[in-house]
Amino acid sequence: MLTTLLPLLPLLFLPGRALCSQKVSDGPRDLRMLQVSYFRSPSQVWYQGNATLGGILTHVLEGPGHNVTIQQLQPLQEPESWELTKNSLEAYLKEFQGLVQVVHQERGVAFPLIVRCLLGCELPPEGSRARVFFEVAVNGSSFMSFQPETASWMARPQAASRVVTYTVEQLNKYNRTRYELREFLQDTCVQYVQKHITTHNLKGMMGSGTGLCVEWVPGKWMDLKDGYPEQEEVPGWQFGTEYTHQTCVNQLPSFGEEIPQDLTQTKDSLGMCPSS
Repeated sequence: MLTTLLPLLPLLFLPGRALCSQKVSDGPRDLRMLQVSYFRSPSQVWYQGNATLGGILTHVLEGPGHNVTIQQLQPLQEPESWELTKNSLEAYLKEFQGLVQVVHQERGVAFPLIVRCLLGCELPPEGSRARVFFEVAVNGSSFMSFQPETASWMARPQAASRVVTYTVEQLNKYNRTRYELREFLQDTCVQYVQKHITTHNLKGMMGSGTGLCVEWVPGKWMDLKDGYPEQEEVPGWQFGTEYTHQTCVNQLPSFGEEIPQDLTQTKDSLGMCPSS
């Protein structure tokens, strides 16, 4: 199962068809995909996510693990093709939850747990190599990242633990989570941006009223087009530690009657509520 997990997210978010034009946009030339998973327990999870192309929001997802709502905000795929993409993404999210359950069974993880994945590619000025990235943070702290130079996953120094070591070892065992992922980031992602970031496309999407996407990051707010800084470690969060929680729900998803109270962290412990 581990061989099919993390690389599926970018592959599923990429639309198979898009509008085309010949003139390249002067704006940001990048593709960024964000997934935030709020785990109350191994069996209870709430997802939020989005994809942006050139800083324009194109896809969003949100909802509990058993009933996620996934939307295409721009006409990038025909209805039948988009339905297949949605079905595949739903299957991926179930497998992602399965990965967390496996790691918990093997090494033990304290819940609640918030996992954030940010990945994509950014085209620089001509003559320079594209920048690619896949960063994973847990509970607001850097957890691991993908190194395209060696096609391998690396634990962040401040995240050293049995959980991190086990996860990295598993992901580094398989070609799919190493070399195929690098190929996606360096080739597929870059070629997609080169082909579809155009003045015509971006003007059309901006005219839809979508605007730039604002990304939620534990402890701060930022524009997604600037969303590649290092994650700072949040004091007080270590695997296997118990915590007391207070309510701070203004930036959490609307769960209705299913609000996971264990995820309503204090501003000091998780930094989830931006400063007023």
